[in-house]
Amino acid sequence: MHTVRITGWKPGLHTIELMRIIRSFTGWGLAETKESVERMLNGTPLDFEFEDAMTASRFETAVTSLGCICGDRTN
Repeated sequence: MHTVRITGWKPGLHTIELMRIIRSFTGWGLAETKESVERMLNGTPLDFEFEDAMTASRFETAVTSLGCICGDRTN
């Protein structure tokens, strides 16, 4: 498994777009995604696990481009 950790966010984060990206990569519902984003905005790091390194990298690139700060990615 490959994990991407979102540790924070920069001012101007596009939360609606972030929710769309999270849902597209995870298959989560709207309520679960919204709750996770709210936890992140309140300072709780979020971990996302992916089967392969390429998907993890694509996810990290997508969320970083929106203003998320990603910590160490584990394999």
